[in-house]
Amino acid sequence: MKKYLASSSETYLLQISDLLALKKNSAYYEGGEVLVMAGDFREKKAETLFSGAEILKKAQAAGEEFCPVRFVYYTYSPVFGFFINLLKPVKRRYYKEGMTGFHIRLKDVLAMRLKRGERDESNAYNWTNKRWAMSEEERRKRYNTLYASIKQNGYDDKSPIFVMINRSLGVRDQLFQGHHRLNICEELGVERLTVRFWTAVPSPRFMAFFEKIVSKIRGMTK
Repeated sequence: MKKYLASSSETYLLQISDLLALKKNSAYYEGGEVLVMAGDFREKKAETLFSGAEILKKAQAAGEEFCPVRFVYYTYSPVFGFFINLLKPVKRRYYKEGMTGFHIRLKDVLAMRLKRGERDESNAYNWTNKRWAMSEEERRKRYNTLYASIKQNGYDDKSPIFVMINRSLGVRDQLFQGHHRLNICEELGVERLTVRFWTAVPSPRFMAFFEKIVSKIRGMTK
């Protein structure tokens, strides 16, 4: 059933040396854009280069450090995704966690529509789920501890932000975890961080129309 080849809604500027360190996919083909086959932590499948090694080598030889790349992955059909993406508890069962961390510039992350909102000391860790509820004192302490750690030690590559491909209604990539770190890095002027990519089952492309409406409403209610 997992025969549908989905792709990320966004193009990411990732560090070339990280991309060239990937093994080539068994179905690798020459020519075309730089594509990375997403990984699956549960099945111990690391990310692989699906195409574009030639582009990466030329860019590196020209002195470039970052190169645009899209992600692809085999998953269920958009028709199936349409139904499961309507139910949050159900769609989470089909999330796939990647294995490889890639270096990315903060300015490039901020320029994309990946964040669901802003997180700072005033609203840090203020989750709607009561199971994770903390007092204001606990929330501020946790945020300030993270802030102090990044300020003193710099960004920890072992704690990447998570971007999920096709997370929002199954049609748009969105930040999954890392809003607090992004805000702190922006405040401290940290230029580079690490990102790991997750995947969700995509929905039919017509859902992009509704996703734009939902995003606009969320922006108005912030």
